[in-house]
Amino acid sequence: MNSPEAVPALEAVVTRAAETFKETLRRYHPWLRPDSAEQRSGNTERNLSYQFAQGFRAMYGESGLVVMEVPLPSKRDVYEDHLDAYLFAPQLAVLLECKVHSGNDSLADVAADMGRMTPAMLEQIRKRHQGPDPSKAHETLAMVLVEAWGRKGSSLEWWRDELKRARKAHGKLPSDCCYGGTEIFEANPRSDGTLYWLYAYRHLDRTL
Repeated sequence: MNSPEAVPALEAVVTRAAETFKETLRRYHPWLRPDSAEQRSGNTERNLSYQFAQGFRAMYGESGLVVMEVPLPSKRDVYEDHLDAYLFAPQLAVLLECKVHSGNDSLADVAADMGRMTPAMLEQIRKRHQGPDPSKAHETLAMVLVEAWGRKGSSLEWWRDELKRARKAHGKLPSDCCYGGTEIFEANPRSDGTLYWLYAYRHLDRTL
């Protein structure tokens, strides 16, 4: 199966957000000892969505709309669920969920988040727009952004390679997504001391 093509507009936002976060880490380490697995803790999912939102607003300025923790109705029809972030500009709209990778079991959560970002969810969110018709965004994507620590190069290798990804995740991750990643920070190249952003996305607007 051929992998879906990358979306340049989305990749540009990831690059901008990653560079901003790298600059932050050159000035401040949120970890007590990032070189020690016992003392290193991941950033929160909210930090991931915030970093991505910063990159989005930097790219699109005043035309960019960012809404965090978007309320959504649960199966009980009560607004107790949420989407980590919704980002909209005329060129690009993104439904975003974030995850901190804590082992292979968390990959099932990545797949579940991607699965729940459906055309029905997109329609709910679009109805709340008060401005330009949101259906006119050039591209609309569902995206999961994952923070992961690993050995230098290893995380990117298995995440980007379809066969290795399928083996590691035991087929849990969807095959119809574009997968990418970038190195963020290196604390210790000889152990699982390199911080990565791994991400997957697919078009939602083409399924409506």
